[in-house]
Amino acid sequence: LLARAIVESRAAAGDEIARFLGEPYPNLAHQGEKIRLIHLANMTSQLIDNIPDLTQVRLVPDEPLEATRMKVLERYTQAEFLQQLHRVAPRAKPGSDPAHSNVASMLLGVALEKIYDEPFETILAREIEKPLRMGSGTQPDPKLLAKGYTEKNEPLPAFSAPMTYPSVGLRYSTEALLRYPA
Repeated sequence: LLARAIVESRAAAGDEIARFLGEPYPNLAHQGEKIRLIHLANMTSQLIDNIPDLTQVRLVPDEPLEATRMKVLERYTQAEFLQQLHRVAPRAKPGSDPAHSNVASMLLGVALEKIYDEPFETILAREIEKPLRMGSGTQPDPKLLAKGYTEKNEPLPAFSAPMTYPSVGLRYSTEALLRYPA
């Protein structure tokens, strides 16, 4: 999706991410190097892996901890993400060593929404899913979803967390994934 935005001259790989956030984020820099779209896409942003910090979620009576954490993510909003983003900073100079970061992927999703002025799932459907006849990764057929279980074999509810769509939240069938060109 970012490549499409670049080809359409909506953005450039070297654009600073703060350009798309609507307010200053001076914390999104290290040693004078600001985080850019390319750093989010190539996993060199140096941002932490996750916000919110799910290690702070406490047990709810009669509910597996994993289910409680899922509920936190399902209710997590872009406004909360952007507020918490003020408290994170790159651990090293952006553009240096690659390191996985769900925060970077989520931030790229926010940037894409600002670039296109549309929700991420709308852009995804128009640019990838519909042309490739993949079906929706954000609203899959519930009958086709695998059932999740905890380590104690407790059933988990189906997971759907819009803020995580750009990082870990999309769900596709094997058939749909085979349609996606490598």
